[in-house]
Amino acid sequence: MKDGFAEIALSIAGSIGVVGLISALLAANDDKLKAGTAFAGYFEGGQVGLTILAVSGAAFGALLRHPQKDKLGSFIMGIILLAPIIATSLIIGLNPGFVTGD
Repeated sequence: MKDGFAEIALSIAGSIGVVGLISALLAANDDKLKAGTAFAGYFEGGQVGLTILAVSGAAFGALLRHPQKDKLGSFIMGIILLAPIIATSLIIGLNPGFVTGD
């Protein structure tokens, strides 16, 4: 079970970490912009939904590569798979055009 969770954690760190790194670089080049604000802009604009879908793909792959023998492990892995998909659906549903708010 820990192999699947480790794989998902690395995927999340890699996906969201890249968004964080981009936000930090944007903030470093703009004195008026803070890294947290730039990072939040990805959520506000909806673009992070695409990153969440990538994490969902990694979670699905981990679920297939590391099947759980116990029911609790299978349930937890299923929640880890479904949560990002539902979050992405909500983000894209609330902002289908990826328009950043004012």
